This record gives sequence, C-alpha cells and structure tokens, in this order.
Amino acid sequence: MGGQAKRRRANRKKININPKRARQKLKRRNAPRVACEQLKAVWNEEHTFRRNIEEAGLLYDANKLELDPTQKKLVAPAKYEVVEKIEMEANAARRDRSFMLRDDMMFLAKMISKHGIDEWTAMARDPDNLYQLTPKQIKGLYKKCQKVPTHYNALMMACGLQPVPDGYSLDAAK
Repeated sequence: MGGQAKRRRANRKKININPKRARQKLKRRNAPRVACEQLKAVWNEEHTFRRNIEEAGLLYDANKLELDPTQKKLVAPAKYEVVEKIEMEANAARRDRSFMLRDDMMFLAKMISKHGIDEWTAMARDPDNLYQLTPKQIKGLYKKCQKVPTHYNALMMACGLQPVPDGYSLDAAK
C-alpha cells in the first residue's frame, strides 16, 4: 500500500542540497581518523587506507604476513621511519600512574599492624573489613601498594615495620 508513495519520495529531487558540499561532507565522514602522529605525518589523502598503511611500512592484514614465493624472503616496506618512530614511542619509558586511595592505605595499615603481613585470611575475617574483601583482594591491594615506592614506604612506616625518619609526618604520607 505505501510502496508507491515511497518510490515517489525517493525520485523527488532535493532542491536545497549543494551537491559539492554533500560530496565533501561524505568524504570527510568516510575518511579514517588517524590518531597516531607518525602516521598523520606521512598520510596521503589521495591514497586509499590500505595503500597509506602499506607505504608507512605497516602490515594491513596480519594474515598476509608470508614470504614472497619468488624471493623466499620478506618484502621490505617502503618507509622504515614511521615504523621506527612508532616502536620508539612504544618502548619509551612512561611515568607510572598507579596510585592508592587514602582509605585503602589506612585499611591496609590497620590490618597489617593487627594481623601481620601474610595473614590474608585473618584480615578477610576481621570485623573491621567493612567491604568484605576476600583474601585475594586484600593481597592485590598490598601488591598494588608495593608497586609505588612512596606509598609502600608510607604503609610500612604506618604499620611500624619501618622506622620513621626525623621530621617526617605520617599524616602527610597518607
């Protein structure tokens, strides 16, 4: 019943649309957004996505990583600089952004001073364990704290397992 009306609407010309602007908008919408700075530098808008990736020395399809049958060796990429820059960025040292919440530090300090370092089950059964953390969760909190030296030193000082240096306040460490 409504098929004829749909066909009529589909054939009707849209008057208010600038075709050039519509094409540009479609092109922008379909263009891939490249987040990598190294790829942006060598990206060519006139080439296809696949060609840009292969010219940058990257592999478009991981399943196609095979030897060239005539030469029996890997085909060399065109631009090594992009690959080297990406590898350098990936291997660069990053600042460790892990941190502990103040409440978690206080909870761990309380539990360790009460039960000792390796008594995870006793800590889990303690009435002060308000959030009912399991032994593995408490141990995970402790390991997370060990990864950040400043937090770990503050925790050991709060538990009394490490001497507090002169002029150091435990309140500032938490």
